[in-house]
Amino acid sequence: MGEVAALATAFDSEFAKSLSALPDLNVCPVHEHDAHLNHHRQAIRFSETISYYASKLPPFASAQRILTFGNRLVQRGEYKLAKDSCYEYVKSLNLHLNAAQRLDDETRLSYHVQAWYGVTSCQAALLHQKDTHIKQPDTLQDLVLCMKEFKDALALVLPAEGLYWLTLNGTVHIYQLAKKLLVAGFVRQILPFLVFCVKALESHVVFSSSKHLPWRTQLYVTLCNAYIDSEAYEAAKIVVKEGNAKIEAVIKLQKLDPVPVKPAVEAAFRTARAMLSALQLRLEVMSAPPPSEEPAKATPGKAAPGKAAKPPAKGVAVPEAAVPAITVPASIEQFQPLLEAVSLTPLARLTAILEALEVPSLRVLRHQPPPAMLMDFFKLVIVEAFPKVAAIGAALKKRKADLEAWEKSQQAPAPEAQAEGEEAVAEAAPSAAEKAEGEAAQETLVPSEPPALEDIPEAHELPLLLHKAMLCLAYNFEMGPQFEELLEVAQLRLEMGPGMPGTTVQASPARHYKADDPSMPGFSAATTILAGMHKLEKQPGPESVAEVSRMLSSCYPEAAIAIPDMLGDAALLLYMSARPLLDGVFCAKDKEAGLVTDVLRCLHACWEAIDFDDAVLRVSSSIKLALLLENRDELYEARNVLQTSRLIISRLRCDAALAQRHADDEHLRWISASRNQPSDSTAKLLEGMGDTEQELACLHTNVLAALYRLELSIGCLEQMNKATSKQGKMVEEIKSREKQSSIFGPRTMHDKQLDTKRIQEAARTTSNPPLKERELLSMVGKNPYERALLLMQMAPFQPEVHQQAVMMQEAAELLGKAQSAEDFQFVGAQPNLGQRTATPLQPKILQRTPTSVVLTHFPLLLKSTKKAVKYAVYAKSFGAGIALGLNKTACEYPGTGAMTPLDESVTVEGLHVNDTYVFAVAAYDDAGQLIGGLGTSTKEVIAALPLPLYMCWSHLVLLASKMGLWSLAKRGSGLLFPHFIETSADRPLWEANPMDAQRLNRPHLEVAAKPLLRTFVQAVYSYTDGVTEQEAAAEKGFAPSAITSVGKEFRTAYLEEQVARLKSTKRLLIAIKVSALLKDEMLIQESSGRAYHNDHTSLTHAILPFSGVGPVKERDAYPRRLSVRLPPAGPPASPQVSALLKDEMLMHEGSVSALLKDEMLIQEGSVSALLKDEMLIQEGSVRAYHLLGPLLALKCKSPLLHKCLSSMHVSLQGVHNLVQDSMVGQEHNRATAAQLGSTLVYHLVDMSTLAGELAAAAYFGKLELELLKAYDTRFDVPERTTLAALGEEAASSQEALLLQPQVNEYGSLVTWACVSTRSNALKSLTASVGPCNKRWKLRRPGPESTHPSGRCRLKRLGRRAPHAGGRGGGAGRPLRFRGGDRERMVL
Repeated sequence: MGEVAALATAFDSEFAKSLSALPDLNVCPVHEHDAHLNHHRQAIRFSETISYYASKLPPFASAQRILTFGNRLVQRGEYKLAKDSCYEYVKSLNLHLNAAQRLDDETRLSYHVQAWYGVTSCQAALLHQKDTHIKQPDTLQDLVLCMKEFKDALALVLPAEGLYWLTLNGTVHIYQLAKKLLVAGFVRQILPFLVFCVKALESHVVFSSSKHLPWRTQLYVTLCNAYIDSEAYEAAKIVVKEGNAKIEAVIKLQKLDPVPVKPAVEAAFRTARAMLSALQLRLEVMSAPPPSEEPAKATPGKAAPGKAAKPPAKGVAVPEAAVPAITVPASIEQFQPLLEAVSLTPLARLTAILEALEVPSLRVLRHQPPPAMLMDFFKLVIVEAFPKVAAIGAALKKRKADLEAWEKSQQAPAPEAQAEGEEAVAEAAPSAAEKAEGEAAQETLVPSEPPALEDIPEAHELPLLLHKAMLCLAYNFEMGPQFEELLEVAQLRLEMGPGMPGTTVQASPARHYKADDPSMPGFSAATTILAGMHKLEKQPGPESVAEVSRMLSSCYPEAAIAIPDMLGDAALLLYMSARPLLDGVFCAKDKEAGLVTDVLRCLHACWEAIDFDDAVLRVSSSIKLALLLENRDELYEARNVLQTSRLIISRLRCDAALAQRHADDEHLRWISASRNQPSDSTAKLLEGMGDTEQELACLHTNVLAALYRLELSIGCLEQMNKATSKQGKMVEEIKSREKQSSIFGPRTMHDKQLDTKRIQEAARTTSNPPLKERELLSMVGKNPYERALLLMQMAPFQPEVHQQAVMMQEAAELLGKAQSAEDFQFVGAQPNLGQRTATPLQPKILQRTPTSVVLTHFPLLLKSTKKAVKYAVYAKSFGAGIALGLNKTACEYPGTGAMTPLDESVTVEGLHVNDTYVFAVAAYDDAGQLIGGLGTSTKEVIAALPLPLYMCWSHLVLLASKMGLWSLAKRGSGLLFPHFIETSADRPLWEANPMDAQRLNRPHLEVAAKPLLRTFVQAVYSYTDGVTEQEAAAEKGFAPSAITSVGKEFRTAYLEEQVARLKSTKRLLIAIKVSALLKDEMLIQESSGRAYHNDHTSLTHAILPFSGVGPVKERDAYPRRLSVRLPPAGPPASPQVSALLKDEMLMHEGSVSALLKDEMLIQEGSVSALLKDEMLIQEGSVRAYHLLGPLLALKCKSPLLHKCLSSMHVSLQGVHNLVQDSMVGQEHNRATAAQLGSTLVYHLVDMSTLAGELAAAAYFGKLELELLKAYDTRFDVPERTTLAALGEEAASSQEALLLQPQVNEYGSLVTWACVSTRSNALKSLTASVGPCNKRWKLRRPGPESTHPSGRCRLKRLGRRAPHAGGRGGGAGRPLRFRGGDRERMVL
């Protein structure tokens, strides 16, 4: 025995030492690699200590001691260590089945059940730590299994009456776990276990005493509420009925005791009865049919149904009723017995009624008509509770008025009044008696202390919790007057408080509310939120949005704890109300930028406080907030926002991956972050990836790029501040030295020059922050995705162009390596399983997070005769030391080296973020012997979440284009563009339009995330701009000098250049289509503009003015008309162009109608319905305009351009005239887009007429463009550029077809006729547009208007016709690019 005692003492001592050496788990989080590994090593030593002494000591000396040790570990939050080291060991002894020395049966059973409880409770705690809100299906399943374990343990101990305390503990464990599931909304899963707890207590004699009655009642209430939440009202009624019966049985049993019942016991009985009666009342109210209008009799002592309530108590000042009188409905009469049962006190009665009005499906901030019975009961609440509200309000108003009067009287008199008083005293000094009287009167009028709050009668006591419930119900039921009165009193209670600060006067704690009332934070937050929402409903507008934003910012910390659901709903309502403002602000110069920044800051704080689960909305708002803050030079706050967003999006991406556990493609989806893959076969492997996962990954990329840019900007700022500080210190040293010139002698001119040079050198800084760059490079480690993004953001900060190119080149190489690594992982995840191997295959990785990897094994088809029963995982850092082997190094991380049953996954934790690791598995038989050896190791796996590579390439193309690194931009576009744009082999120009060789890859488009598509469109824009100016003709690109380098007689554009320009235009048109899918109008407008400028060169040799009307000197009261002309065709510059014109014209005739059907009529409605955001569309239009401009400037436009222009017209048709005046320059941009639309209409009508497609010309002549309303006076907005100025601008550029306030009155009749050039016969041509039917006449060719083609031209009566060939218009006259002759198509 002495040896056992010595070992037990040593065990206690070693446990105390190990526990003191064990680091606190709170300071060793998973993302802290070194601290987490240190904790893991100490935990291993701790487990070894327990295992050693447990094996030496007998069960009677070790079991209870180890259980105590486990409880101490649980108190420190070491659930895993307590479970694995303590509880699991005692449970594995199976003491309830095996006899042990000096332990009786009951003790052995007790130890076993305690260990079972400990294992299960630790397992539940670990599950709840990983998934607090129980979002993952696996978490729910495992928690239900934990409840089943509790149930089995409880069933085992239930027959032992001496262990009743373990039965009680088991019900407590089940109840605590059930409450967590009940809060998460999983009601049906907990019902069987709650029923079991209730029945277990009912079957035990010990729990029939009054001592355990409150706990039994609590279980009845919880079970009944669970049935109510699942709408099983009949089952809930049975529970209430049985509960009442059991309580009555306990009461009868208590009466058999000759000892008189104590008052506390009687109070417990009454409370239990009242609680069940309140439940029964709630059940009857929720399951009652709609009330019928029947007269009811009055109940003695209560307000008769249909009659007004009694007046308030005498002597209480109550203001006149500010709300309509409410009577008690007659339908309440049937519930009078239950109301009497719950009326232990007036407040208990009011509490029961308010609980009966609680409906789980009703949300406070969502107005919806309540059931009629609930409305009747709320009227009862108004009748019984509003006298209390009125009394409290009257007392607080009186106190407020008294305080204002007292504060006013305490103010010092003004100097003038004091001087007048002194003169009066000097003139007539009062007698001593009069002076005493005055002082007494002054003391009476001006008290030394503020007035006290009058004592409110006990009958009008109203706790804050009930006041809050009434306030929420009045708002939800849309009881406007009652809500406003409750809100006013609530605000008074918050304003006045239990007592005024700084005074000795306090309100009666039981009458108003206690200073330490725990319901105060929830009451204050609910009052603030409901007041803001009420104002937002009554007075919608920017002012209300700003005030609600301030309210939520002031109360969100308390609301997140007390009323998180209401705070979340309020934040969503604020977001929806402010959505027009949020969409109308893109930079700090916008009109409402300050308000939008405050709103986004408020939303960010609220969603962070409640952990809002809509990751896309949270991160998108955070990115916009950070960009606005960066634009306002608030860099540090912007960085904090993005750092929070990075953590959020990383965690939510991990949660989204965990939600897909046990999917068939689980071992493939961790490899890449996008379904857009270089090969369709690889993309097919990821077809189960959801849209949310892809969008989160793309947003993750944007967050990281913006964060790195901010970090570098802050590094430059800090570097500059250091330099400024250093410079200041040097200046101070020089001044100090000059003051000591009498000691050290005067300073020479050379010394002063050296000091000046030193000061200048100290103030000099580099454009890049080297310290911050090294810090960030160390942080990203071996992560190729983040390192590439960081290098992209570092490049613009470099001082030299070659340094920028080197960094961008390194970023491109890293992206290429990342793609190769993903391809290798895809190959390794699909091994050949048809052959037996000597060692296991490489592990099957299932999940990957920045700090852990979840993996299992592929089928173990080994050549050995032994059967594999278990396996173990081994891991090490890639590139560190020797290769992976069966040694201690490979078992360093948590989860490695432990034998695990087959088909169970292993989680390796404690990995260093952005480091690479290799993994392997080894198989073991049932005896723990190794089979074969260590298996094949994986390729290096990065401990980080993957990013979409095409998204990264888009960022590279954007930055390279902006920086002028065209070789890198071309490399990136060569990988990015072919993925979304299919390109077929070129066909001869007389067989097909060069633009037809490119088309949108719709399968790739359908699986792409919206952020990726948006970045792709922007990359197309930027790349097209740069290539237009930079690519050489040898690369079949553009030659901007081709038009200006020809002779004076003819200007001929190279055919290759024109074809390349058409292909680039087609890329922009594809970008416009993608913008349409993104619902982004402004991007489409920009695309159209760029395509137009790209095409402003035709396949002929002359230049044609693009406007059909002359200059407009002043606003015309009549609508403008399309100037329909038949432009002359000069001699072709080459046989190739001549053949092209001939064949293409023949080919194009008859195809315009089909073009309209395919490109316009089908998309006309769909595009208009899809587009909402105008900025992206407008940007695309302007860019396309710039791209097509040179091709359209030549004399005879090729019909090849018709397809481009018609597609642009379709895009602009979807743009509505929603001018957002809050954005800087938006008025001018919209006017520019309107000018662009009018120019497109002119060219389309002109070209359709030339091709003989009258239906197409008539369609375009309808002028159905909403953009043209940009000049309508009905859309005049203050502080916008005046319409007159816009009109002058449009007129000077000769691009406006319409400049009228009556745009919507334009007619739609346009009849065209063509002139036959073969027979030279004149057919009719009529143009009738709008209410003002001016006439046009067709003049025969004369000497002054003869063209080489012999065609006729139109001339407007009374007005000079615009020239067809520019100034002079002759075919042999040289044309010049001059501003006076023709406006260049550059907007």
